[in-house]
Amino acid sequence: MPSTLISQPSTLFWSSLEALPTHAAVLADWRRELGGEFTAARVFLRPTQAPARSHPCTHRPPCGCHHRIIATNPAAIVAVCQCDPPDCDCPPILLTPEDRLVFALDTARLCEALRAALRFQPATPGQFSASLHSHRLGTHGPQQSPVILGMPNGAGDFLAEIGGLCAAIPGPFILLTPEARHYTPAVEAALRRHGSLHIPLARFVSLAAPGKFTAAPEIAPILAAFARQPSCVPAPQLSALTPQPPCVSTPPPSTLNSQPSPRFAIHKGGDYWSITFDGQEAPKKHEKGLLYVAWLLTHPPAEPIHAIDLVGKVPAIYRRQIGIAEAVDESTGKPVMFDASAMPQERSHGLDDLEMARRIRVKEREWEAVLDDSDATEPEKAEALRNLEELATFQRKHAQRSKGNAEKLVRAVRLAIVRLYDNLVAATDAKGQPHPVLRPFAGHLAKYLIAPSARFTGRVGSRTRAGVAGRFTYEPPADVQWHD
Repeated sequence: MPSTLISQPSTLFWSSLEALPTHAAVLADWRRELGGEFTAARVFLRPTQAPARSHPCTHRPPCGCHHRIIATNPAAIVAVCQCDPPDCDCPPILLTPEDRLVFALDTARLCEALRAALRFQPATPGQFSASLHSHRLGTHGPQQSPVILGMPNGAGDFLAEIGGLCAAIPGPFILLTPEARHYTPAVEAALRRHGSLHIPLARFVSLAAPGKFTAAPEIAPILAAFARQPSCVPAPQLSALTPQPPCVSTPPPSTLNSQPSPRFAIHKGGDYWSITFDGQEAPKKHEKGLLYVAWLLTHPPAEPIHAIDLVGKVPAIYRRQIGIAEAVDESTGKPVMFDASAMPQERSHGLDDLEMARRIRVKEREWEAVLDDSDATEPEKAEALRNLEELATFQRKHAQRSKGNAEKLVRAVRLAIVRLYDNLVAATDAKGQPHPVLRPFAGHLAKYLIAPSARFTGRVGSRTRAGVAGRFTYEPPADVQWHD
């Protein structure tokens, strides 16, 4: 079987499933990612009972924030801008009840459409139990090899999912994924030992009409070659990551594309992170500091980011799909259950206080600038001084809690990163020797993340650094680019 094949280009439908890892969002988000394919893909989206609490800005150009949804009644729903500074002139967005609903990917309908396009047989009951990231799609060939639709949520989760599939399915199987972003050498080795085949759908399957796909002709000989291979059953007690006995015949390549493994990567899978530093990979047990570090490494900020905003970025890194989750209804105090397609968006009252403090500080700077402006008139300066005095009075009464919350949050983030660094510096391998991956990684963090961020850590009460204290940054060398 050829390792390099001519195939169709990626479609927006498949890339949207990578861009929206939870596969659940409001229609505006789906429309943005799907572009011209939204109409054809709409049949694969099912409304959930979970109303969203925010909505992307749909103005052109967009203001850059997610608007907060305010619904006084079903006929009056608006999304209000939350930009900082607060003088953004982005008008509210009028929404319909449907605009506010979260729409989830209908995997059952998607599997049915793919099975028809690729001419697979229906799934055999009891072959294996579907999981959160894998769905039984059908079977193929005289051996009735299982065909699985995988929805990886990161390279670490993808490898763990493949390990579970190889342990649950005794013979070769076909794994379909939207794209090949998370296909690593470790994944390739696991699939190859099992004699299984990986097909990135973006290269061979296109969305042709509403609810229907078309397959590129290049995929037919690949599937035919897989169907002809003899069944090879690995020893049932061995993991997919353990070398398996050789098959009677040489299995086909486990993927249809070859991508180099990144030199620098960090991603979370289960209770462990996988850290690739300068081409060498090592696991690291989860700790909170990795959440902040991972975002900074993979999204080097153009300007230092405040601890408050950094905490807000974290959920996008480690959020995992689960079968059910529990929240507390603030009005009744009772637990509320909702399914994995829901998108809970909770906001701490402390963060509201901190946002208010930031907005107040913006106004303070504006009026201080008026006082320092030699061209400002005396009435303008008098008004600015009066406004500053009123703000000072307000803050003395109401802003103390906000200041305390901000300082506590900054200390918590900084402590988590420092604790992570200390643990990495002390890391050893199985022989008790300095760890060859984690210790160099610690040195990298010290030089390019911790040291630059220290410039933006002012003393408590320091007026000279009050505007930037508690901010974090990452300034990597030119030849380093991290992947998640």
